[in-house]
Amino acid sequence: MVNSMAANEDPDALRVVLLGASNIVRGFSTIIDVLEHFHGPKLNVMAATGHGRSYGNNSRVLFRTLPGIIPSELWNAIEKQPQQKTIALVTDIGNDLLYDAKVEAIANWVEVCLKKMKKISSQIIVTSLPVCNLEKLSSRRFVFFRSCLFPKSKLTFSDAKQRAHDLNQEVERLANNYDCNFKILSENWYGIDPIHIAADQKLNAWNQILANHVEKENPVFLDKNKSFQPLRYRLAIPHERQLFGFSQTRTQPYIKLASGTCVSLY
Repeated sequence: MVNSMAANEDPDALRVVLLGASNIVRGFSTIIDVLEHFHGPKLNVMAATGHGRSYGNNSRVLFRTLPGIIPSELWNAIEKQPQQKTIALVTDIGNDLLYDAKVEAIANWVEVCLKKMKKISSQIIVTSLPVCNLEKLSSRRFVFFRSCLFPKSKLTFSDAKQRAHDLNQEVERLANNYDCNFKILSENWYGIDPIHIAADQKLNAWNQILANHVEKENPVFLDKNKSFQPLRYRLAIPHERQLFGFSQTRTQPYIKLASGTCVSLY
């Protein structure tokens, strides 16, 4: 069924562009709650995200394939909209290391995204890789999580550590070059899983990450019970994907909340 809802293209509405992968998917409802708390309702949220999402290449998880963030329809959709005040988040950058992409290639992909973002926004947050977890991560634990989350990856533990540090330095350099807010992820936000923000830390983490967009010294922390239907975001269909080898498209936005916020997925 084709979705006929219209995005909130009011020139006075705030557009929020989210680039990332599984941490955005897992925290989507919390992210929306925090954004609405800081900026009010009726947001125009445009996200290129998804489990295992690559910035540059197609990525497949189980029976689902998504295009890379750069070749996705997100950028064309933004160009077709009227000008709006825009804020942006660039996160989950380390996934491509597990696909054996080179540090230089990943950094180039991130730079392409930042160049596109700078044309529409002066408020961009870029997060670090979770390198805070590397020193306490054992080789056995790394292989376990690599096998579970990226079963085709052959990246060794020693190579992963070195490339993660190298890429993190490149990402920080790019964030500084493009005048972005570079947010260092805290080891306190993670549990046994070294990649994904722990469930009981999502509210704390996203408040601290997204607070960079507002001039509040002491952001108010929301009631954890207010998060809006996380399963709805998990099941949402993006503009384009392949499922069991069949192409599937959906008109965006796919979700419109009671608050007036629209969520488009690419």
